[in-house]
Amino acid sequence: MALAGLRSLFAPERPAFPLTILLAAMLATSVAHFAAPMVTGPVAVRLEPEGGERFTLTVAPAEPPMGFALDFLSYPSSAAVEAFCRELAAAYPHLVQVTEIGRSNQGRPILCLRLAAGEGDPDTRPALEMDGQHHAREPIGQQAVLYTVWHLVSGYGSDPLATHLLDTRTVYAVPVVNPDGNEVFLNEYWAQRKNARPTDEDGDGRLDEDLYDGVSGWSVHQVYEVRFDSLWLALHPNDPFVPGWYHAARRTNLGFYDEDAGEFVPQLDNDGDGKTNEDPPGGVDLNRNYPAGWERCSSQPETQIYRGPAPWSEPETRAIRDLFDARPNIRLAISYHSGDDRLAVPGIPGEQLTADEALLERIGIKASELTEAYGYRGTRHQHGSARADGETRAWLYERGVVPWLVEAYGGGEISKWRWIHSESGLAWAYYHTGLRFNPPPEGILDVCRRWLGYNLYTLAAVPCPRPGQPSLDAVAGMLRLPVANDGMVPVDVTLRAWAGSVALAVREIEALGAAGYEVSWLLGSPGQDAAAALAGGAPLRIELSVGGPSRQYPAPPLVSEWIWNPAAGPGGAAKPPQAVTGPPAGRFLDIGLAFGPAGWDADAARWDDDYYHLGRFLRPVQVVP
Repeated sequence: MALAGLRSLFAPERPAFPLTILLAAMLATSVAHFAAPMVTGPVAVRLEPEGGERFTLTVAPAEPPMGFALDFLSYPSSAAVEAFCRELAAAYPHLVQVTEIGRSNQGRPILCLRLAAGEGDPDTRPALEMDGQHHAREPIGQQAVLYTVWHLVSGYGSDPLATHLLDTRTVYAVPVVNPDGNEVFLNEYWAQRKNARPTDEDGDGRLDEDLYDGVSGWSVHQVYEVRFDSLWLALHPNDPFVPGWYHAARRTNLGFYDEDAGEFVPQLDNDGDGKTNEDPPGGVDLNRNYPAGWERCSSQPETQIYRGPAPWSEPETRAIRDLFDARPNIRLAISYHSGDDRLAVPGIPGEQLTADEALLERIGIKASELTEAYGYRGTRHQHGSARADGETRAWLYERGVVPWLVEAYGGGEISKWRWIHSESGLAWAYYHTGLRFNPPPEGILDVCRRWLGYNLYTLAAVPCPRPGQPSLDAVAGMLRLPVANDGMVPVDVTLRAWAGSVALAVREIEALGAAGYEVSWLLGSPGQDAAAALAGGAPLRIELSVGGPSRQYPAPPLVSEWIWNPAAGPGGAAKPPQAVTGPPAGRFLDIGLAFGPAGWDADAARWDDDYYHLGRFLRPVQVVP
């Protein structure tokens, strides 16, 4: 899809209309239901929204940075990523904070960028976490995370969506979980998956002593001699490498070929045992080192999915653990990987759907729509999944965070091939793991932009309940307080308020999604103390206790507080509530409409067909006889 096509997803033709006062009829309800001088127990209130301000805008993906350590036109070293992160913090100090959350096996820093703007403490706001490159050979995920960071900070103040999101939410971005592996991928071996923990993969008592030789760079390919079966060759005489070819051929590994140099790359027997490449660098598969289901992961060091000696054995995964332990305000998370093209959801043990499946499917269908851009077909969205043992998303989900795993890019296994003797079905096939898992450098920007819409959508979906502007009718003794959530993910909200030292009745709002509500208290008898306190200028203290985003696994509530002074400010108008913790107060904005005319949703008939809908739980398919 061209740039104009992506813009159309973000710029719906919908008129804006102002915030309205909701459900005035509810104000006539009885005093016993709406007011009490002290809290005697929760009062359930379910209010239906009638509308809010529509959020319309035009978003253009950010141009690559100029004069920075990276430009999204090549795959950077870990040092260049670190330099870029620190350059962003220096260029945008009001938006970006860089924190070292750990060190890798080889001592490289693992950095977290915190993005937030406006008033209050960003570490108490509802937040999205994004991370990339758990696996060394998947640097396109690192680039997708960094590009979204760049888009948000470079667009702040001019892009309405980026500005609103950073004013109300927080982003924690860890672009490179595996900085050692990134260096191995770039400089030693482009098929490296694991980290750089020294490991005895061939069982000879020595560590990493027989490495790959000269297998780095985009011009070096693994070469196989392939001989096809005669029947397959007869069916596919011009291009035998169509899907299914692998089962109709015999392969012989010939070694590695440097296309630029025009010569084979010799592999050396570095440990003198008559074999080559049997003890490559590291290590541990970081995405099998998390504790949920770890015991079912591979205990064999020679495998690509080796889990490590214990959960959290690796400093890289401990850095992610410590980030989440320190930031319970993180409610949603995206972990970037590559090698396929899909949006993977969390799962639970057993053959059953999670309690969050409707929400996950809703977001997945929209992801398919948003990612059909820049020449790519929309991503497939997973529906239903067994627990991903040892993975980030399994561990996060069980602690109440709703996570996704993005497989951002999947190329073909064979990057090129040529006949050696077509009549007998003999060919050479060139295989490059790096190009299977990542686009060539000139394709990085398109992939990053392709996933930008989904990343912004998920950040916008973060539940963000907050109060609006209270109003006090001193004559009628009525206090009205709008409560808005402009995030799509629904959450249960408990509202508490104090007029001076007088507690008002507790309000509980169930499954507050993207909507604006109004809560009111009649402050007459027996609440005259509250009315007198507010009329006398005592502040109103507002507390929202917001439940976790998952219906499957509970999370500790996120408690935020605001103070409102009913006294008139400059011009005679009362100031808005000031955030003590949590997001700033504000009116309801329908930001879902920033993502197309259908808002938060996509047409299921178009984006949930048998191609886009991926998973164990498929819809019944009619078989035509």
